[in-house]
Amino acid sequence: MTVPSATVPSAVLPSLFVKLTPGRSVRDPQTGAPLPSDGSARIVPNIAFWRRRLRDGDVMVVATAATAAASASSPVVTAQ
Repeated sequence: MTVPSATVPSAVLPSLFVKLTPGRSVRDPQTGAPLPSDGSARIVPNIAFWRRRLRDGDVMVVATAATAAASASSPVVTAQ
């Protein structure tokens, strides 16, 4: 599930769950290492650097870190 960057409130969320947009390359400002190009997502702090990457289309929000943690801890129920 991809969330449009316009729906991500900057002052509310302490971190974001993002993945690299295909065809783009972004380095993590803390480590200097490029984000993985295999489509895996990671949790990053909600700071101006990452919000600029969202605005420019270099990364996309997959879910918020809180949503990702909540969905990982909640059981999956399937209809039968």
